[in-house]
Amino acid sequence: MKWLAISLQAGPDFRSYDNAVEASVKDNNQLKYYAEGSATADLTSKDAINFKYKQWQWVSSTGKIPYFDSTFDLTYRHRFNKQFSSELGVRMLSSDYTAGSRPSANRVDNLYGVAASVNYAINANLALNLGYNFDMGRNAQDGQHQPDPEQRHRDGEQCEEQ
Repeated sequence: MKWLAISLQAGPDFRSYDNAVEASVKDNNQLKYYAEGSATADLTSKDAINFKYKQWQWVSSTGKIPYFDSTFDLTYRHRFNKQFSSELGVRMLSSDYTAGSRPSANRVDNLYGVAASVNYAINANLALNLGYNFDMGRNAQDGQHQPDPEQRHRDGEQCEEQ
C-alpha cells in the first residue's frame, strides 16, 4: 500500500537496581516495556494524517523518581501548493510516577495539547512557520490532596521544623 506507511518498535525493558531504596523504586527487578510507532496515511496527494505513539520508562528531571512516559500525537496536514501547507494536531502526554517509592511519586500527570500552523517554504533550505499551541495540564488523581503545607518531608520521612 503506497498510501500507508507504518513503523513500529516494541520490546521488553529489563530494569535491575542494586538498592531499591536509593533508586526510589518499589522493586529491585522490574520488567517494563518500550514501544514506539507511527502511521502515516496519504489520503490524497495534498492531504495526510499522521499518528505517533511512544511509551517508555524514564527518570524525572530531578533524577530521583522513575516514571512511565506515554505520548500520543495525531496530526492532519494539507498542502495547498509546493510552498504553502498547514497542519492541525492534537497531543496527549502522560507521566505515571507510581513506580517510584517516594511520597512524591504518588501521581500521574497528563498534558493535553492542540496545535495549528501555517508553513511557507521560501526555498529548499529556508521556511517560515506561524503556529499556535494550547496546552492544558491535569493531575489524574482527583480526590487526593497535599499534606499540610506546614509539614516538611525529606526522603519520604516526616521531619520536625527547626
